[in-house]
Amino acid sequence: TFIREFPQHPLSESLLFQTAVYYQEQNQPQEALRTYTHLVQQYAEKPLADKARLRIGELYLAAGEPRQAIATYEQLLQDGHDPGLQPDALLGQGRAYAALGEVAEAVQRYARIAEAHPQSPLAPRGLYQAGHLLQSQKAYEEAQRYFEEVVRRYPADPTRYASLLQWGLT
Repeated sequence: TFIREFPQHPLSESLLFQTAVYYQEQNQPQEALRTYTHLVQQYAEKPLADKARLRIGELYLAAGEPRQAIATYEQLLQDGHDPGLQPDALLGQGRAYAALGEVAEAVQRYARIAEAHPQSPLAPRGLYQAGHLLQSQKAYEEAQRYFEEVVRRYPADPTRYASLLQWGLT
């Protein structure tokens, strides 16, 4: 169709991405994965390729394939052209490692969001997730440090209140 006939047309990349989003929204994950993967292969240097990689990681995670998700997010972190998506990739890796029960790796990815991207809206969420995961493992003192950091560094962020609740200061 249009994309096959005019692969270099400026709209082709966008049409392919929107097609993949449609499949994802219609609960057709295999078609979405196939379409996102095609976009990454065909338009690797284009802006939507990074967003497609992020979506591929989400699809793998939702399909119960956290190792595949981790590898996809890592590829985005290493080869991506949009540094604004790095916090999302780190959050995804944290979720994937948590799904595998690899708590230390998950916490490291969550914390790295705030370390490497302190201005990102995901930074306080990453710290909160690290604290919440540690708390679930009964590592209360270590968890408290992450909750305190959310409260101290991000006083206007909504996760501040959740951190206060978890910390037990309400």
